[in-house]
Amino acid sequence: MAAVHRGWGGRVPLLLVVAVVAVRQAVGRQAAVVAFKDHKVLRIVPATDKQLQSLRQYLGANPTLDVWLDPTVPGSPVDVHVSPADAVAFREYLGRQELTHKDMIPDLGRVVDEEQRQMLDAKRSNPEFGWDNYHTLEEIYKWMQSLVRKYPDEVTLVDGGRSYEGRTILGVKIKAVEEDAPVAFIEAGIHAREWITPATATFMINEILTRSDEEFRSAVRAYEWHIFPSTNPDGYYYTHNGNRLWRKSRSKFNYICYGADLNRNWPFHWGETGSSSSPCSDVYAGVRAGSEAETKALRHYVDALMEKPNPLRVYISLHSYSQLLMFPWGYTLNLAADHADLDAVAQAAAQAASKRYGTKFRHGPIARTIYAASGSTIDYTYEKGVKFPFVYELRDTGEHGFLLPKDQIRPAAEEAVDSMAVIAAEVLKRK
Repeated sequence: MAAVHRGWGGRVPLLLVVAVVAVRQAVGRQAAVVAFKDHKVLRIVPATDKQLQSLRQYLGANPTLDVWLDPTVPGSPVDVHVSPADAVAFREYLGRQELTHKDMIPDLGRVVDEEQRQMLDAKRSNPEFGWDNYHTLEEIYKWMQSLVRKYPDEVTLVDGGRSYEGRTILGVKIKAVEEDAPVAFIEAGIHAREWITPATATFMINEILTRSDEEFRSAVRAYEWHIFPSTNPDGYYYTHNGNRLWRKSRSKFNYICYGADLNRNWPFHWGETGSSSSPCSDVYAGVRAGSEAETKALRHYVDALMEKPNPLRVYISLHSYSQLLMFPWGYTLNLAADHADLDAVAQAAAQAASKRYGTKFRHGPIARTIYAASGSTIDYTYEKGVKFPFVYELRDTGEHGFLLPKDQIRPAAEEAVDSMAVIAAEVLKRK
């Protein structure tokens, strides 16, 4: 019988894992489905430093405004999801500050409803797992379990621990061609609403196992892969059953506010920049460094990989959106010690991402490319000794934002996989 590994410990029957996932999903907190009638997403372009700073302050003081794309530099867009309750006051503020803006998504409710309708219609016509539709947590896990039966000599299910609500953080380990191969790790779905990232992670799993071209195989099969499509399973489940645009975990902090930003909770320069101490904020860093169940679980797993004789060489974190490929540091503008190598690999990978469809990815250090943010998986793993950690912001640049249409899943995943294969190849050339 196939097995699930808990860290590097003993074996647990596969049927038990299926039962745990099913039971936890059945008993998880039930909440009314959030509707987005008359909600909009505005795109604002601050032209001056004064406007930029004013906008940052206003957004920070109004946590009910859902920031999709943060203020970075003058001339760069800022995307904000605005409810009817906030719309009048926010537009008045924008008018006073003479901030240029437009409706990027004029009817958010219609887009969310249409996405749900298309998903259901697609599953009725073709219930098979694939990359022409988005999938629920249960569907992803069932597909991963099927891989063990289909590829028993190559694939092992791995248990990354438990979420706050008790769900399994399920991953797969794919055996390398050679023994004592370097290890590569992919983490997706840490921000729940970024649905393209679990889809891309599962596509990468499928490509590693099925793609036949020699250049691709020689690069990716030189690694032992550990891939976790949903590292925030509670949040991802909730985006399908409560609030499509939920970002954080689902831990409860008070009667009103749920969840921490799991990519601000890791114990390296925690809480210093790019996060909030307010539990209602979408970038709430948690009550303390490493406080969240999901952070503890994944950290335990990653730390165990670091102790293996064959090193964890590559760590990839998948996010959306903006079409960026970045690397440490996030907490500071200072360059990483390995900046030259990181930049060279990122440049080659960004070029690879553009070859199929012409999709352009900017690359550079996190803090210099978007904004400073501490407590991330990328900074933590680099500090721990992973020389090549990278974070992707996948499609698009704002037309659809977190609601990337299902007909873009496959092309977005294809270009990301092409890029990740180049990372694998380039890292093999370097010490």
